[in-house]
Amino acid sequence: MVIERTILVIFWVLATGCKTDGFFSLNSVSTPQTDKVLGKITIEYPLNGAVFPLDIPPPMVIWNQSKERGHFWRIRVVTAQGKSLVEIPVTRQNWRPTKTQWAVVSKAALENQVFISVQDEAHSSSRKTQKSQPIATVSIRTSRDPVEAPIFFREVPLPFDYANQYPEKIRYRLGHVSDSFESKVLLEELPLCGNCHSFSKDGRILGMDVDYANDKGSYVITELARVTALTPEKMITWSDYKKEDETLTFGLLSQVSPDGQHVVSTVKDRSIFVGIKENLAYSQLFFPIKGIIAVYDRDANTFESLPGADDVNYVQSNPSWSPDGETVFFTRAHAYHSPKAEGSTSVVLPREAASEFIEGKRKFRYDIYKVPFNNGEGGPALPLVGASKNGKSNYFPKVTPDGKWVVFAQADSFMLLQDDSRLFVVSAEGGEAREMRCNTSNMNSWHSFSPNGRWMVFSSKERGAYTQL
Repeated sequence: MVIERTILVIFWVLATGCKTDGFFSLNSVSTPQTDKVLGKITIEYPLNGAVFPLDIPPPMVIWNQSKERGHFWRIRVVTAQGKSLVEIPVTRQNWRPTKTQWAVVSKAALENQVFISVQDEAHSSSRKTQKSQPIATVSIRTSRDPVEAPIFFREVPLPFDYANQYPEKIRYRLGHVSDSFESKVLLEELPLCGNCHSFSKDGRILGMDVDYANDKGSYVITELARVTALTPEKMITWSDYKKEDETLTFGLLSQVSPDGQHVVSTVKDRSIFVGIKENLAYSQLFFPIKGIIAVYDRDANTFESLPGADDVNYVQSNPSWSPDGETVFFTRAHAYHSPKAEGSTSVVLPREAASEFIEGKRKFRYDIYKVPFNNGEGGPALPLVGASKNGKSNYFPKVTPDGKWVVFAQADSFMLLQDDSRLFVVSAEGGEAREMRCNTSNMNSWHSFSPNGRWMVFSSKERGAYTQL
């Protein structure tokens, strides 16, 4: 098992503006005259008002139209002043500009909106007929702010039960926003499950959950080199935290500190974790129902609970660091005790252990809290106003690189893989949370930021069962 450091330096990265290529705008503009659905043509990508990084390769324009008759379409790209940049006929329901065309379009879009229109010209034989054909238009802009980082991500086959049975088919990839070619596979054929991963702020320390030696609490921490071997001496196990009390620990949603010296994780945990065979896109239900947050000190090789996030009456999970390492944000809910769940020694539970949740008879909702790290000494935990006590489930708090904002996912219930999850932003000090304009109609989650704080990447199932960035 090796990881090449040359392209695994930083995994944080991008996103604004649009659908399939993975960019969603934080400040998109929507106007009646650029509505994306006009007539029978629907432009699926890019979204109206999309903002692209200047260094992105030419994106593909994708649209839908009923296929009752033969078609060809005319693509027009014009400036807000009406200057024509591109005009070309196409015979398929997608079009990608050439590098030369995109250079012209992206440069013009730096100053003002640029409009992309798709017009049906199936039977256009005269100017009068042409004007009557369906047309759809979207606006885009480009930003001078670069992304300056690749994305490190996990590629998992579906459904969950299949991936769980064949973990060697899970692959870890790294892709650069400026590349037009496929992302590179860094790690594959891992003979055991490896999942949640994080990096230190400088990208030199990697931490990742691995089920090494049949221990679900196993965790690898390693400094990255050109070739990095994931060897036993780099493994720790969260099971070592108060091992004498014989309470199972699986270790959940661990996070490396910005300076790489500490790792926080959920311990003494239990989760509802079952496969849902009926739904390919959402083929698992997974959320923690008990647990506290512990800290591993790499220098001292010690495990200690984090005061303020270690109350056994609650489930405390999903920790996330502030950029300065001074604060830990986490999710909290009243602990739920399930004899069927707690009596199982397996991570994946029998379906009957979660029947009341699967059947919609019971909800489970989290609030986001924050606690001072205080060199592991912790302190009073406070609810984050705007991301707590709102009748919703709030989770995945991520702090922007400048420390000012927290972006979090919100759903009606549960955590992780929820079709109704939406991204919200709130001040790191608490306040009114605002729903982000980047949200798609089908799951929005697993977000991170570029080091410069100008771009965000997240996952969506807008275009099918398999998540896209």
